[in-house]
Amino acid sequence: LPFAQFDREKGVVGAEAFDRPDMISVEYAVDQLLFPAANGGATVIGTDKSRASISIDDVEAFYAQHYVPLNTAVVVAGDVSLDDARAIVEQGLRGPPGVADVRAQDEREAPNVPSEAKALSFVTITAQAHLVDGAKPGACAAAAGVLELRLRRLVIAERGLAAQIGADCHRERGHEFLVVYGATTSPESSQLPDWMERVSAEGARVPPSADERTVVERRRRVQLAWMKARASGYADAIAFATGRSDEPFAVAAPRIAKPAPLHWAGAAQVLSLVADDKRTAKAHFSRFEAD
Repeated sequence: LPFAQFDREKGVVGAEAFDRPDMISVEYAVDQLLFPAANGGATVIGTDKSRASISIDDVEAFYAQHYVPLNTAVVVAGDVSLDDARAIVEQGLRGPPGVADVRAQDEREAPNVPSEAKALSFVTITAQAHLVDGAKPGACAAAAGVLELRLRRLVIAERGLAAQIGADCHRERGHEFLVVYGATTSPESSQLPDWMERVSAEGARVPPSADERTVVERRRRVQLAWMKARASGYADAIAFATGRSDEPFAVAAPRIAKPAPLHWAGAAQVLSLVADDKRTAKAHFSRFEAD
């Protein structure tokens, strides 16, 4: 591993640390829930000082010690039985001679620090991604604003949960999605999926009111003004758009610099698509539930 490349990669990690999401964000919650361990949720990305002290020898020694067959995690997807998958793994991955069968070991092993040193999240996250291909420019954003407003009203104002609620439009692999999410530490979080489905279904029956349009329009103006007020506002927004979707820079930059006005006539069509359960992907992670 050439030193120049190693030094560059440490810089990449430093950039990730600077842009790391806060403890309540969706990405952090999913990360902590999918990769649990025993250090209380502390970050494993380190500090500027700790990363500066890591040498190439440290990295190679860690790799040689921990990146071995017995520490391998295998993910299988598709129409295949567990027995067939196990047979393929046992044939392709073999431990060093003399090492006991991993299935005979105690499963409650100490975390493989630092790569497995993450704890079960204290945050419950519920998300729904609705396929809304064909929406007119500004229509998805208008519908997202209404859904976020209604879900905030239901979850925070009426039900009294301390929660982070959001809705946004996201392009991925040539498709456009309206993503609605909620994150909370409340034990009542098990109701989030039901509340989210209720709000989604309501969109097809109840068109946006004049008051809702006013609030969403005002919030849009505040968000744009806040972005323009920061020296790096446009750069951050463009970097986020190009990093989270399949939009090239040449497309994302002008769209971010001058976003389309909210299209309320088209929003009604988007809200009808959101209400179609067959066009929706759902995810729910919670420490309060078994699944």
